[in-house]
Amino acid sequence: MIGGFGTSKIFTLKFIIEGLLRLYNRDVSSDLTKTKVLFMASICKVAFNIDGLTIHLTLNKPAQQSLSRLSNFSLDSLNKLTCQYEQLQFVVIDEISIVGARIFNVIDNRLRSIKHIQNNFFSGIDVIMTSDFFQAPPIKDNCFFQNIKDNINALAPNFW
Repeated sequence: MIGGFGTSKIFTLKFIIEGLLRLYNRDVSSDLTKTKVLFMASICKVAFNIDGLTIHLTLNKPAQQSLSRLSNFSLDSLNKLTCQYEQLQFVVIDEISIVGARIFNVIDNRLRSIKHIQNNFFSGIDVIMTSDFFQAPPIKDNCFFQNIKDNINALAPNFW
C-alpha cells in the first residue's frame, strides 16, 4: 500500500490488521498464544502506531551488530522464535521505504531460519508493506527493490 502524507495509510492498515486478527484467531485449531500476524517497523514510533515491534526486536537482531557480520541464531533463540511463530501467516511492515536492502534481506533470512523453509522468500509467509516512497530513503543502503552488489538476494525481480 503506497500513499503520500495524509492519505490515511495507517487508518486503512489498522482495518486490515483487525480483519487479519479476526480471521486467524477464530480458527478453533489455532493456539491463541501463538503469533499469526506479525507487525513490525524500523522505527519505534511507527511500530507503536501499529501496535507492533521494531524489526530488530522482533527478529532478535542486535541493533549494534553489523549486518555484514550478522550471526546465526543461537539454538535457544531459534527454538524460542520457531515456537512463537509456528502459526505465523502474515507479516505487516510499515514504512518500508526506510527499510534498506540489507535489513530486508535480514527479514527474509530470519523468517527462513525460523520457519525452516529455505526455498521460498519469507518462507512463503504473506507480507503486507506500506509506505510513502517520497519520504526519506534508507540510510547508507539501497532501497530493497534496487539491484545490489553485496551478495544479498536481489528480491525485487522476483516480486515485481
